[in-house]
Amino acid sequence: MNRELLAYSLCEYLRDEYANELCERYKIKDDISALEGYEVLELIGRRRGFVISGGEVDMERAANMILDELRGCKIGNITLEVPADL
Repeated sequence: MNRELLAYSLCEYLRDEYANELCERYKIKDDISALEGYEVLELIGRRRGFVISGGEVDMERAANMILDELRGCKIGNITLEVPADL
């Protein structure tokens, strides 16, 4: 799977399930509840200074960074597992 698409999906999951941790880690003060995954990733990329010529965000770099930070537990204690219904 493309790392950028994976990061978009991760951003959507974090937006829905771990919004506080996501906003705290990346110092986002805006309401992200209505943003798509790629918009959240773009916002994070801008906050981290991953802007290339023309004012565009280097989405590949932002995707790699957020995936690495998830693996390194830098975003917080995040689980991707959902408990089974009892």
